[in-house]
Amino acid sequence: MTLLGRARVKAEGLNQLKLISAALKKNIKLYRAEQHTARIYTYALNAADLPEFNMLAQGLGIAVTAAGISGPAGFFRALRVRPVLAAGLALSIALIFLNNSFIWRIEIPDTENIPASEIAAVVRRQCGLRAGTPIRKIDKNEISRRVFDSVGTAAFVDVSVVGTTLLVSVREAVPTPEKDDALESPDIVAVADAVILAVTAVSGTPLVGPGDIVRRGQTLVAGYRTDTAGDNEMQTPVRAVAKVYAKVVYYNHKMCFPYAVTYRRTGVKTQTRSLIVRGKKFFGKEPAVPFAFYETEYHETYAAPGNFLPLRVGIKTVYELKPDLAKSDVSTARRLGMETLRFRVPEDAIVLKEYDIVSDYMDAVRITSVIETERNIATRAY
Repeated sequence: MTLLGRARVKAEGLNQLKLISAALKKNIKLYRAEQHTARIYTYALNAADLPEFNMLAQGLGIAVTAAGISGPAGFFRALRVRPVLAAGLALSIALIFLNNSFIWRIEIPDTENIPASEIAAVVRRQCGLRAGTPIRKIDKNEISRRVFDSVGTAAFVDVSVVGTTLLVSVREAVPTPEKDDALESPDIVAVADAVILAVTAVSGTPLVGPGDIVRRGQTLVAGYRTDTAGDNEMQTPVRAVAKVYAKVVYYNHKMCFPYAVTYRRTGVKTQTRSLIVRGKKFFGKEPAVPFAFYETEYHETYAAPGNFLPLRVGIKTVYELKPDLAKSDVSTARRLGMETLRFRVPEDAIVLKEYDIVSDYMDAVRITSVIETERNIATRAY
């Protein structure tokens, strides 16, 4: 059996140089050769080449003594001479493997309102988990579901295994804070500019009626009621509750130019080269541009490969352009304007009408997209 690894040997004799030469001829790799005295050398070589190296040394009258073997060969040799160590090592590996296959600790972080003992009781009684449970038998989803169903104020349950520890984290649900009516205004105001269609007030005093034009933020229903006692009128504060339906119109303006000039390359071009030496340009004779419409490009490249010489070549390219008189699509502009406007219309609004107003504006066309809706514009003022 061929063992892997490297051997360290001590050689005593006079013919050390002949031994090195003979070993190299036999393709024996000597990784290290150290001379201690004229007769004593130490070598490092592959453990597989050790028998052949011993034969060469004996033929030259050199005594070879093994100083040690590193790598797998030395490891397994140590195991052969130390059976108790080998058995202990195998037992330790087995115990470590078995120990990491079980849960030995259940950790439950404390929360503000849910005691850890309540969560631990669910984990132990309903899920049957305790110290010594095999990790392969743990169903994280089942544990999370049972804890979530048993703890009423839990918003999220996370179950994870970290080494030999089962970690059960519970996040509490945060209750929605109640609105303080004292911070609210008793009045009802408009959320948009509109024309009033109908006012239905449960409490409070309406200040507008059908046909009135209101602005955003204007008070629609005041937070008081009027009580009459004989010839006297008294205003009693109340919290206004009402629905105010109105016609709300949404606008979106878009400009469209009916004509536009675009240019495209025809494929015809001319090039002019120049020589650049240490930042100074030396141009050749530049011919006149033969095109009525053109655009230019300029770039530089090194004259010699690998930037060996401080010379660069500048290349100026002139492309011929052809002008095109293109008419823009007015219908596309109208469609995009209406689609943009629909995003601004609330979902609770009833669309009554959609239309466009097209008008001339200097050298362009102005497209006004209009959507007329009916909706409840009442909201609480703060």
